[in-house]
Amino acid sequence: MKVIMGVITVLVVLAGVMLFGVPSLTGQPVGPTPPIATTDDNDPSRVASDDATSDTDPSSAPTRIRIDDAALARLEAELASAAPIAKQSDRERYEEALAWVHEHRPADWPYQEFEARFLGTLGTILDGEHRAAGWLMNLGLIEIDMVRALDADGDGAITFAEMYAYSQADLRNLGELDHPFLLARIDRNQDGQLSDDERSIVDSVAFFRDGAFAGVFDRAMINAWDTDNDGELTDAERDAGQAELAQTSDPIEQLEAQLAEMDANGMFDGPDGQARRAEFAARIAEERESFEQTQQMAMIELAQPLIEAMIFQDRDQEVAEKPVFVSPQPDTFDADSDGIINDDEQRQFQIATDEYNNARSSSGWVNANDAYQAFARDAAMGDTNRDGLFTPNEWDLHIETLIARRDAKLFRLSYDLDNDGRVGQTELTTFIDWYQAGSLRADSNYDGLIDARDLEFMMTNYQNQEN
Repeated sequence: MKVIMGVITVLVVLAGVMLFGVPSLTGQPVGPTPPIATTDDNDPSRVASDDATSDTDPSSAPTRIRIDDAALARLEAELASAAPIAKQSDRERYEEALAWVHEHRPADWPYQEFEARFLGTLGTILDGEHRAAGWLMNLGLIEIDMVRALDADGDGAITFAEMYAYSQADLRNLGELDHPFLLARIDRNQDGQLSDDERSIVDSVAFFRDGAFAGVFDRAMINAWDTDNDGELTDAERDAGQAELAQTSDPIEQLEAQLAEMDANGMFDGPDGQARRAEFAARIAEERESFEQTQQMAMIELAQPLIEAMIFQDRDQEVAEKPVFVSPQPDTFDADSDGIINDDEQRQFQIATDEYNNARSSSGWVNANDAYQAFARDAAMGDTNRDGLFTPNEWDLHIETLIARRDAKLFRLSYDLDNDGRVGQTELTTFIDWYQAGSLRADSNYDGLIDARDLEFMMTNYQNQEN
């Protein structure tokens, strides 16, 4: 069952920065940046230092925000009495997944880091935590990492041996719920099977408005429904948006009232009364499920512009399909160039032929070929010196370019309020008003915080607009 991968596919989430504070296959710095503290929400210029252990001369250290001792004591007391944190951090999820990978994969398996990050991310989804919209963007580089992992030795070229290893690993199917790591996470009674109740848990956390995907829908709603652009949703704006979103009225209340009336009138009396009542109740349950699914699809449609702006769409450009490796040819195994294939050379040829046939017949070969074609498309854009090798440095530059383009696209989507293709002075002033009010619409980098980084993001993208 591919519930989780189906969720990701439906949303087409392809963009962002990596989720965990660990080395990335992309070479990009990873992990969320800590919040920037300020002395005044309306004055982000007075930024506090977050370097708590500076080894420099105290006289040269940044000036810290002075906290009243009584306030600090109250904070310490509150912290001491707080309930333990039950939820896992992203780092903890990654480390748990990495421990599983180290235990169950060969030491020389080249995809250990990728699988650990991927499983850790799915663990976040299964735990159903509410996340900011930016978390959804974080899934994007997993897709790029999945392609980049094809070049296991990082030399910029793809060999058949790498294709074969990739096809056997079948990385794109790691998200199936029968993966041992994921199964253990949701198999509550540890019987090795997923019951209907356990599958329903997966379905509930996949309901995007209540789980890890919630942030993107929160942002989509305020972007679409805040019609007066004051940065807040009034009751009237929310009601109007919900009414448009529903498109059809909720039938459940009416059906439940009808059931209550039938109960009161004794319509379920008699020998078969309970059976007929159960049948009517089952109809209500079916209608409820259908209506909820309709609501979910409507919410996805509402968020589609924001989701699409998070996608690395430039990677989908038209590039001629690159020929896949052909079957091994006997003459290429004439190691001593004597024109004769001896017994040892014949054995090597047969081994290579068997590997080729096994690879082509495996379910993972299709995915390996997809990654091979995606690698070729990325290389067509990122092989800057045109030497036919897509090196790690070129990958890094390519990803930086994709991220810059994505950021510019998100900038226009959220802040070009008159849809003229640019964010003007009036619109920038509106953003500043949102920022000072702490509105979600001022979260320009989508990390769920309203802080100085949002100002930096706006400054960069406002100044870098094309004339």
